Order: sequence, then structure tokens, then C-alpha cells
Amino acid sequence: MVNNQYRRQGGGSNHTMRTTGLFLFCSMIALFCSQTWAEDLDHDQVKFFETKIRPVLVERCYHCHSGEDAENWKGGLRVDTRDGMLEGGDSGPSIDGEHPGRSLLLEALRYESYEMPPDEKLPEDVIADFAIWVNQGAPDPRYEGSKWNESSQPEGGLWSLEPVQKPEVPEVEHRHWPANEADHFILAKQEAAGITPTVDADRATLIRRVTYDLTGLPPTPQEVADFLSDQSPNAFEKVVDRLLASPPFGERWGRHWMDVVRFAESSGHERNFTYPYAWRYRDYIIESFNEDKPYDQFVREQLAGDLLPSKNIKQEEEQKIATGFLAIGPRDLLQGNNTQHELDTIDDQINVTSLAFMGMTVACARCHDHKFDPIPTKDYYSMAGIFLSTENLYGTVKGSGGGQNRHPSDLLALGKSTPKDEKPWSDYLDKKRNLEKDLFRIEKKLEEALRADQESYSEKLKKQIATIESKVDDLTKNAPPKPNLAMGVREAKEITDCNLYLSGNIRNREPKVDRGFLSAITVSDTLNIPKNASGRLQLAEWITAADHPLTSRVMVNRIWHHLFGVGIVETVDNFGATGRRPTHPELLDFLAAKFQEDGWSTKGMIKYLVLSHTYQLSSVYSEEQYQQEPDNKLLWRMRARRLEGEAIRDTILTLSHQLNDGVPEYGSIVSKLGNGCLERQINTDPLFSAYNFRSVYLPHCRYYAQDALDLFDGASSSLVVGNRSVTTIPSQSLYLLNNERVMDLAEEFARRLLTEERSDIQARIQLAYRLTFTREADPSEAAMVEDYVLQMEQQFKTEGFTEKQSERYAWTSFCQAMFTSAEFRYIF
Repeated sequence: MVNNQYRRQGGGSNHTMRTTGLFLFCSMIALFCSQTWAEDLDHDQVKFFETKIRPVLVERCYHCHSGEDAENWKGGLRVDTRDGMLEGGDSGPSIDGEHPGRSLLLEALRYESYEMPPDEKLPEDVIADFAIWVNQGAPDPRYEGSKWNESSQPEGGLWSLEPVQKPEVPEVEHRHWPANEADHFILAKQEAAGITPTVDADRATLIRRVTYDLTGLPPTPQEVADFLSDQSPNAFEKVVDRLLASPPFGERWGRHWMDVVRFAESSGHERNFTYPYAWRYRDYIIESFNEDKPYDQFVREQLAGDLLPSKNIKQEEEQKIATGFLAIGPRDLLQGNNTQHELDTIDDQINVTSLAFMGMTVACARCHDHKFDPIPTKDYYSMAGIFLSTENLYGTVKGSGGGQNRHPSDLLALGKSTPKDEKPWSDYLDKKRNLEKDLFRIEKKLEEALRADQESYSEKLKKQIATIESKVDDLTKNAPPKPNLAMGVREAKEITDCNLYLSGNIRNREPKVDRGFLSAITVSDTLNIPKNASGRLQLAEWITAADHPLTSRVMVNRIWHHLFGVGIVETVDNFGATGRRPTHPELLDFLAAKFQEDGWSTKGMIKYLVLSHTYQLSSVYSEEQYQQEPDNKLLWRMRARRLEGEAIRDTILTLSHQLNDGVPEYGSIVSKLGNGCLERQINTDPLFSAYNFRSVYLPHCRYYAQDALDLFDGASSSLVVGNRSVTTIPSQSLYLLNNERVMDLAEEFARRLLTEERSDIQARIQLAYRLTFTREADPSEAAMVEDYVLQMEQQFKTEGFTEKQSERYAWTSFCQAMFTSAEFRYIF
């Protein structure tokens, strides 16, 4: 917080300046909101406003600019409705439509002109959110009155709330084309539209596609050769079974789920504290997918694992760890108002629960009845009572000064550990970390002294290094036992319902609302919440009820999305009225019903879909079909898909023989760093070191994304992300061309090629193509590569490099070129 709370311009009292500035701040927000109307917003815009913008308005503006009584609107401005913001207050224009980044709104937030809010500057990440919002056109989904009613619903009601009914499999003209029932639904629509599906993918393309889809890694040349030579009718099925049984399957599909549950290893916000035990929940996810845990059980454990019966201690601990789902969210540990902090945490829990499992934007009903979906504010606060009666155990140490933390908590104790075991372990890590920092500093001094030929000083530094190394050894030998702790939740000591807060404002408290679920969804079993229970167990049973209309639909749609590139419902996190309708509603219901019939098996559903004829189609382009159906919504061909940043990075490590298939010491790099506030108490350099683990095991702290992942559209760790953006920007290619780590790995790949094919240059080229593209180089490609490599060798020789160096550098240049190619980064 800065000392100068306002900008002094001319005369006038401090009060006048602060009040006028506050009017200006809020009216600036208002004037730009007319740019985009709710009817034009997509799901991502609505989600961004509801999670990033509205809560700030509620907390920092509503107390002076909301309500029905105009006398309460300071400066004549009301900001709790879109229309009120549109009309503005007593101030003039504040948004530069031509240059949004120069808008006075953003200047005020940044304290570059007026300093708003006047009491304390907003955190930098919040200001960045407002900048994004302004550049989007300040989209605002609110409307006058903020009341849900039947007239706001699509004609015929919301399709996704209708019961799942397994339809009859449609007849098709080409009866021999379908490989299973799913193909019947696809082909029937194609035939009705007069569209013919394209040819099948060749075998090399198919094994590359399915290996990446199921494991996130490329197939080995031997795996490809075995599949190409296997002429049995179930050859592809054997490949699928092998991939589903491999450990990388859980790492790949676990990462998909981590996107959805906003997995991270720190709290985010202005005081960004580490979560040293988040890795246990990460491993729980990976193990659950590898074990093919029934999805309904997977859901129940994450919501109420601590309340479920268990057969043994191992299962009991596993189920407790699963509740980390509710504990790993972002939280403002500097928030001075306990009620606000508590309600913000609950809002995150409601948001992730409703989006992840039901594809419903329930959090939009925090401040008002949902405009588009049948979710009144009362339902939001009935769910809020469930989480208000739940104690969050996320850890973080109490701190002061630069590492101030106003909301520390205990952790879940597993086995014989207790929360008290955390302190001696944390103290040990702190001491070790400080010694290692001293060691690093002195080693740098030694390097400089040696370069300067300072012999006596160098000897002195060597003795200091030996002393510190001895201390590190002694400390390690006497390390306390590593505590067996985890993040999670448990029943709160006080079970209570939640008050309803008008406009989401803690100052507008209404009577309490009974704990419960969404009133628009009823299931056959009556689930009453006992007075002495939070209701999490009943919530889990309600969501996983066989006749719940959303749970199985949402999950099979997520699986479809990851295999085909676009979900049957394109908005995978939004099955509400603002989401897209399904392209194949009968197929969606067939799969949802089958999913339950087959025991909620994720592996079973994946296998069923990849064995379909539709999945095995080529991605080859057809002008005739394109003219008929350019969007490919009828799936007449497979979509070409770019690999995620994780798969790109892991493939480069694999090709260079550098991939470590283990896990970091202590479970996570962040666990080794210990408890504390990033930057202020903990050095963040280790977060970006050159680790060779699979990307799923890299440190995932909020606001500290790895370049290799962030540049290729990695998921935000503060939002539910079921569908990542896919961009093509120059910085991606520049990264692959100029990043030192990528260049080092390209050289290691070159060493591998030179080692495995020592003499035959054409054999070496074919090996490179088989490893990178899962195919042979055609004669023209092979000739071109040979010419290029020989030219590069000659160039390096003329620059004074040895023959061996020139050869290695020439092949390194070729390997790096392969990394930057579209064929490397896409699956077809």
C-alpha cells in the first residue's frame, strides 16, 4: 500500500479528491460496458467476467454504488447492473476505444493518474485482469434486475437437464462401414447430409495418433514396426490395450484432469505461498487413471473421501488425499476480512465442483440469479453452506512482513504423522536451502577468482566451500523424519448454513439458506443432509446418482474432446444455455448411458472410441467434402491437432534420450523448496531449472509457468480449463529456434543419431524420420537432408571446427529444424 492515496492536482480537499476519484474509477468501468452485450458473449467471456471482474466490483465498489435506492449511488453511479454501469455517473469518458491500453480506467488502477480504489491499490494480477477485460471490449453479461425467470430459458427448456435416455442405434445404408455403435450415429448423420467419410489413416499415422492420445509420448520405431508387421484382425486393439496398461497413460490423462481442477502448487495472489504437499493429490489423480478407478467413485472421493468407508489404512489415506481437490485452489492469504476470505474460498469450491463434474456455471449465481440457467441465488448459497461447514487444510506458514499470511491452516495428517511434524521438517528445509544458497554464492566467487588468477583468495574460498559442504552433510544425516501430510478437507467443528449475501456483498447479509443442491435437478433417491453433517457426502451421492442428467454426459464429452479435438458439446465446461448444443445429441446420450452400464470405466470408454472407424479416419483434405461441410462437425475426416506444450517438451526429451521417467525427490520440486512466500521468502530460480522429468511432474506454481508450456497455451492454474486455447504465434517458433535448452537437446538428439547409425548417412536420416515423424523419408526429402547436412558440415569446418565437431553441429542444426516443423508438432 502506497502512502500517497490520491494524486494532488490543483486545489481542493483530500476528501474531494478521493471521492471524485472513486466516482471516476467506477464510471470509467461503466462507460465501456456498452461495447459488448450478453447475447454476444461466448462462454469464456462470461467465465472471465464472473471469476475475475465481478468479484472485484462487489468487494471494492458495491458498498457505495449498488442497490435499488438511487440515493445510495454516490456520484449518481450504480455498478451492480449492466444498465446502471452503461448509464454511468457524473464523470466523463474513461475508455480509449482506439487505444484501450491508454484508458484512464487502467491508469487509475495502476496509480498513474487518480489512485483507485483509494484505500489500497489492487494487486498486480487483478489489474492485469482488468486490462484483459478492457481489451476484450469490457464484456458484461449482467442485465437490469438480475433475476432468472422462465422466459430467459431456451424454448423447450435446457436440453442438458433432461434425463439421459439411451437411444436406439440408427440404421445406415453402408452397413459394413461402422466398427461399433458410435459409428452408426456418425454415419447416419453423414448419409443424411449426403457426405461420404474420407479414407482410413495409414497404419503409421494411426499408431502415432493413438500413442500420443493415450500417453502423450511418441511410439518407438520398434513399436511401429511390430504394429506394421502384425496382420492379425485385432492388431490395433493389442496396441490400444498395451498403451492403456502403461504408466504414461495415467500421466497423460491425469494432466487433462489437472487442467479441469485448476491444479497448482501455490496459492497465487499477491502473497503467493507454496503448497509443498499438493503433489500427493497430483499422484492420486495419476494413479486413479492408471487403476481405471470407476469415475463415480473418483468423483465421490474428491468431494467426500474423508467421509467414505475404507477397507484398510491405505484406502483411507488415499481417499483423504483425494479431497485435495477442494483445497488446492487459489486464495488471497493477504485478505484482511475473514468473512470475505471464507466466501471467496467457497466460491472457488462451488465453481470447480459445478464446472468439473456438471458443466454448469453455478458460481454465476453468487451475486444474482443466473440469467441464462435455472440457478437462483438461493441455490448457490445452499451449496455454500456445505462448504462453509467444511474445514480447509491447505497448509502455508504464518508469516509477517514480506511473507505476510493472515490465513494459515493445518494439513491433513496421514499414518502416524501429526500436523506438528511439519515445523521441524520445514525448519530443516529452510536451513538446508540457506546453506545451499551460500554454497552457490561462494562457488560463483571461486569461478571469478580462478579466472583472475587470485590463488590465495581462491584457496580461502575453497576452504569455505568445504566447510559449508560439511554442514550440509551433517544436516542431512540428522534430518527429521519427513512428515506424512497432505492437503485436503474435513468436517468443520461448527456445522452451519450460509447466509445469503445480496449482490455477493458481505455487507448485505440476508437470512441463512438451508444446505442443499440445485433445485432444477432431482434424482430418484432422497438425499437429506443431517443436521450434524456438512452435506459433502450427500452432494457427492447426488452428483453421482445414476439418474443425474449431467455427470456422465460431461465426462464422456471430455473424453471425446481429447480424442477428436472438439467435444460433441464444444463448450466442454458449459452445458448451460450459453454453451453450445451437442452436434450429435443421441450419440452423447448413448455414450453417457454406456459409460454407466460399463461401470463408469474411463479406460473402457477410451478404448471403445479409439476402436471406432470414425477415430481411425485419415485427416486428408477433400475439396468436395469441404465445400459441403467445411467445419467438419459431421466428422467426415479426423482433425489435425497440435500437440500440447507438455507433449512437445516430453517428446524432445524422449528423442534426445534425456527423459527421466521417475518423479522428483520429495515428490515435487516445490516440496523440496518448503513452505513460504515465493520471491519474498523463497528463491524461485529452482522452479525454472532444467529438469528432465515428464512435464506433469514439473513445478506448477501460480504465475510461474514454464516457458515450454506457457508459450504453447498451457492451462491457467486458477481456472477450470477443459478446453485449452490453441494459438500459432511467432514466439513459439522462436522458442524452438533460440532457447538454449532446446538447442542442447537438439545436440543430444544428434549424438543419438550419430551413435546409433555411425557410418550410413541415409540410414541416419531414415532413423531421424522414424523417431520424429513415425515414417520414412521419401527419396527427395532424404536427398535434400543429405545435401543440407553436408553443406553445414563444410561450413563449420571452414569456421575452424574439427571434423567431429562439424559433423555433430551439422546434425544438431538438422535436428533443431525437425523440432520446429509442423509435422513434429501436430498429430494427423
